[in-house]
Amino acid sequence: MEGAAPDERTLLRAGLRGAEAPAPLYEDDEVTMRAAFLARRLAPGVRLVLGVRLVLRTYNRKLGRRMRT
Repeated sequence: MEGAAPDERTLLRAGLRGAEAPAPLYEDDEVTMRAAFLARRLAPGVRLVLGVRLVLRTYNRKLGRRMRT
């Protein structure tokens, strides 16, 4: 399912809670990260697959730690 920006309605309509390993993909890494955080909040037990071009622990250590948990 496509959405212009990550929002709760789009993720839930896409079947987030029943997905095995959703992969939020956006052209912008920041938007991808926002989608990942929203997905984690909506479905904490779902394993996310991310394709982000920046190294989080080097770029932003706090953000990197947050993604690991």
